[in-house]
Amino acid sequence: MKMQLCAAPVPSNRSALEVRVAADDQLEWFDGLLAGHHYLGAGRPVGDYLRQIVLLDQPPVALLVWGPAC
Repeated sequence: MKMQLCAAPVPSNRSALEVRVAADDQLEWFDGLLAGHHYLGAGRPVGDYLRQIVLLDQPPVALLVWGPAC
C-alpha cells in the first residue's frame, strides 16, 4: 500500500498536523496502543479497515480506524 499524506499549509505560529496511513511495520504498535488506551479495547477486526495515525509536530496524538459499514 502506498503511504499517503494529507497536509495543508499552516501559519508559522501554528503546529503542523499530519495524517498518515499506518505502515505494515506499525500495525502491531498501532493495535497495542488501541487495545491499551481505548475504553472499549481494540475490538475484533472484521473485514478490511484502514488505520491512520495523526501527528502534531511529529509525535502521534490520535489513532483513527475506519471500518466497513455493517
